[in-house]
Amino acid sequence: MRKYYTSFVLIAFLSFLGSCKNIENGSLQETSGSIEKCINDYVTEWEYKPALEVSVYGKNGVLTYNYKGGYFSVSNDTEISDDSLFILYSITKSMTAAAILDLVDSNRLSLTNIIGDFFQNLNPIYINTDATIEELLTHRSGIQDYTDNSSIIYDNPYAQNRDWNPAAILDYISRPADNRGSFIYSSSNYILLGMIIEKITDNNLYDFFEEKFFVPCNVNMLLYPQSKLGLNNIVHPHVYPDTFMGLSGDGKTPIDISNLIKAINELSIKCSWAAGGMVGNSENTAKWGYELLSENGTVKNSIRNKIVNSVRQFSDASSLSDAYGFGIRKLMYSGCEFLGSYGRSFGCENLMFYNKDKDVCIVVLSASNTRADGNPNIDELMYAIFDSIL
Repeated sequence: MRKYYTSFVLIAFLSFLGSCKNIENGSLQETSGSIEKCINDYVTEWEYKPALEVSVYGKNGVLTYNYKGGYFSVSNDTEISDDSLFILYSITKSMTAAAILDLVDSNRLSLTNIIGDFFQNLNPIYINTDATIEELLTHRSGIQDYTDNSSIIYDNPYAQNRDWNPAAILDYISRPADNRGSFIYSSSNYILLGMIIEKITDNNLYDFFEEKFFVPCNVNMLLYPQSKLGLNNIVHPHVYPDTFMGLSGDGKTPIDISNLIKAINELSIKCSWAAGGMVGNSENTAKWGYELLSENGTVKNSIRNKIVNSVRQFSDASSLSDAYGFGIRKLMYSGCEFLGSYGRSFGCENLMFYNKDKDVCIVVLSASNTRADGNPNIDELMYAIFDSIL
């Protein structure tokens, strides 16, 4: 029975390849076929079942490739549909950073402004109110990550309350702040940035994103609870056995977390907000990454240059994990620089990275974590796709 089930899964994935959009001419046709093979090899090698989307957008919009396949929920073999959406998690930070830089560009904010310029009643033990906007953007404020406190998911009646207030997310910071200056990746920084954007604009964060970026870039994304979003369309997160909550299984088939934590998607996006609450698909995410980071993109050059230069400011850091600028980080592969973001949480692995050499943005959205050995590795899928692009 297991043999037939595995065969069915692979056939189902291959059938989804028919929904991919390819440019059918010359080298672009060959590139599309090569990308398709990379995804097919990945799915086959890892017997990958949960929802998976891959998009490539580049060459000034000439190269467009989109793949959608897998299961919305492995537990009941529900296939992903055209309406299915993924939580982007920390890819959202690139949008929040761009919004902050738009305010800087219009002289409504300075990178040297401090948190205390906007909020005076924050707990000084947990939040360095003298931390600057630049330090928040680059995770050098010393403020600890509220996501380190597991009760934000497991024991959080507030997150399920309709009277949602982003400031309450900061109450889950559970350790005193360190000194400013050292790199501590902390989503608390971006919750504060979102609050500052709303304070300055007297507008909700999603409406500001939409006005400044999504409409001009022709990108369709949503931010719950500030935009209309059907939570039933968000793919379920999955974890492999022996990686989460002591769950065991056959070692290969991921487990749908929604069966264990009923409100997991709602909790995740409410608690992530400006740091990770954006929801969308791979096609729109790849277009966003391209419009933001490519010199051919529609985002203002002044904003793009600040973001790109902010990463390169830390190029000599001791590790690439520290090479984090304004909402994005740097990766290196085969001598090529990739700028972009990961979006990770338990039950998902996402990435969005742009490469200038080939002028492409590659996005992989996957509705599962990795196994204990770190596989299936979406970085390797991205690099294989990159190598296949002519």
